[in-house]
Amino acid sequence: MNNSGKKTALFGGTFNPVHLGHLRAAMEVAQAFEIDEMVFIPSNTPPHKMPEVLADSADRFKMLQMAVASVDGWSVSDVEIKRHGPSYTVDTVKGFLEKMGKEDTLFFIMGMDAFAEIDTWKSCEELFGLVSFIVMARPGSRLNVKLETSPDMGPSTDLGATHGTKLNISMNRDTGAKGRRELAQMLKQKVDSGYKIKDKTDVQAGGRPAGKVGSIVHESLKPVYYIDVTPLDVSSTRIRKMIVKGESIKYLVVEAVESYISTKNIYR
Repeated sequence: MNNSGKKTALFGGTFNPVHLGHLRAAMEVAQAFEIDEMVFIPSNTPPHKMPEVLADSADRFKMLQMAVASVDGWSVSDVEIKRHGPSYTVDTVKGFLEKMGKEDTLFFIMGMDAFAEIDTWKSCEELFGLVSFIVMARPGSRLNVKLETSPDMGPSTDLGATHGTKLNISMNRDTGAKGRRELAQMLKQKVDSGYKIKDKTDVQAGGRPAGKVGSIVHESLKPVYYIDVTPLDVSSTRIRKMIVKGESIKYLVVEAVESYISTKNIYR
């Protein structure tokens, strides 16, 4: 990716709360793609996923600020919090694009599991013409996608009801190469059949082992990138449960966030 302009990556989510898994993944993406500015965007009201306990948006925003304060080029945006109501990625992306130069590049970072539901997002098709997605996956895991035409949705996740189909999704142990093939398959089936895997990625991977970073390209839409990130056994859900039980969350979140949660008695 030879581009003299500025590279900006948007990392959206509830961040409920932000933890070291978020930060480590963002760091690896920033290094691999030579990101100039990493913008964390806490959602106000996520339209697709509502956790049982969602901390106030002001608290989640403040915790993010604390978590990224020491990293040059990292910032937190309150654009979705100020918008009120459901947070839609397409609106956020358009807002950032309006402020960028012609030589600048915008990315949107997502986890593999969240990306599997992207066809349920508002203006999904339009998004792929606006921004390049960077899809993160843990090494050795892949997205197993199978489309079926069946009225019996059973235990599967219904992500294709509007197309009269069913999308079975599961994470399996496998190689990154197979993960990219499954991601390409999903893009072809759910977005546009013109997507294809590029043999050699055009991102600067900073010495990463072969297979860690790859791209899936299209003649008229933005490319979708795939990257394996370090697997850390931590999640916001787990942290909230630990807090309820009175267990320490030290070394799962940055010290300032741990102190903030304790002082304000969040998630109890």
